[in-house]
Amino acid sequence: VPFGLIINKAGIGNQEMYKFRQENHIDLLAEIPFRRDLAAVYATGEIWVDRFPEMRESFAGVLSKVMLSGRTA
Repeated sequence: VPFGLIINKAGIGNQEMYKFRQENHIDLLAEIPFRRDLAAVYATGEIWVDRFPEMRESFAGVLSKVMLSGRTA
């Protein structure tokens, strides 16, 4: 089963997840930064890309990677 990793709260903590991902050859699909403004928008139920259009490309990339991994030859 194809899979990948999205790191939430990127930028805090240590590098263990990145090390694990690299050692196990896991695709990094995206990183969601640790930001109070993102948490506030999420808490209201709003869609992030509506408030933060700069994140649209990152999420579109995740969707594209997921859709491509689901295709069969």
